[in-house]
Amino acid sequence: MRTLIRTLSRLVISLMVLGSWGGPAAAQTNTAPVLTAITDVEVLGGKTTEVTVTVTDADGDQPTLTASSSDSVIAAVSVDTSTLSVTGGVEGTATITVTADDGTGASNATATTTFTVDTGVPYWTVTAVSSGHNHSCGLQADDTLVCWGLDNYDQVSDTPTGTFQAVSAGGYHSCGLKTDDTLVCWGRDNYDQVSDTPPGTFQAVSAGSYHTCGLRADDTLVCWGLDNYNQVSDAPPGIFRTVSAGGAHTCELGTDSTVSCWGDDTAGQASPPAGLLRTVSAGEAHTCGRQADDTVTCWGDDTAGQASPPTGAFRAVSAGGAHSCGRQADNTVTCWGDDTEDQASPPT
Repeated sequence: MRTLIRTLSRLVISLMVLGSWGGPAAAQTNTAPVLTAITDVEVLGGKTTEVTVTVTDADGDQPTLTASSSDSVIAAVSVDTSTLSVTGGVEGTATITVTADDGTGASNATATTTFTVDTGVPYWTVTAVSSGHNHSCGLQADDTLVCWGLDNYDQVSDTPTGTFQAVSAGGYHSCGLKTDDTLVCWGRDNYDQVSDTPPGTFQAVSAGSYHTCGLRADDTLVCWGLDNYNQVSDAPPGIFRTVSAGGAHTCELGTDSTVSCWGDDTAGQASPPAGLLRTVSAGEAHTCGRQADDTVTCWGDDTAGQASPPTGAFRAVSAGGAHSCGRQADNTVTCWGDDTEDQASPPT
């Protein structure tokens, strides 16, 4: 009788191990994680917005989130646990793809959802602005910097923190004058226009296409970067009021209000007219200045009319690539020269 009982007990145990009283135990099925749909996002260039991601998993797994952008120049994304940080870049639309992985390695271990980010034109409140080849930088009301536009050499994303007095955007690099009167530059460094930034204290800085010049605290000049037309090495001695670095030439305004220029002069951009000027601005291959009577005069390349300013009084003038813009006495802006990309058609 005891032998029979032992045999039956072994049979019961065997059936329990096999499952279902006669077959192998059923394999546990993985349940895929579920991502809640994410609403499309609008963000301004240079600004960051946070998006909370909701993911559930019926098996109790703890899915890991990853995210990627179809165009990080328009919208960049990073993940911290269940929160996405979406940062706007240049104007446009990008698609963000979010993936949840439960870590089981099963065929249905992941779930994916997408949403759209529309990046708009930034509207920062700035006290000063400077435009480079394809990017711009502004000095904000709290004395911090903000940059936007093309970022192929980190001329936007490497914008330094801290407080500044001024900023100048060049070809593919930028430089800022800090509140402690020292300089910092960032972006493209192919001609040491960033890494050769000198120490010491300054009162002004101007970034050109591939070179930079600064006005020291003692009113003397120093330039660094590309020197193929002696736009760096021909910087004159003496004391000056301001300096402006252009394409491959540089101009300065002396303490006597006269202007001298050096570097590339193939279009006459480094040959200023006689007379006194209040300000000077060096462009790609032309230069403009505001005269003592507040009218504007320009010289150098005029193939697109960029050196043919309108008449009238101006408060400021700036020379660009193949166009120029000025702020008139009534604070309206007028531009002249190349307008193929509407760069000479300011908003009204």
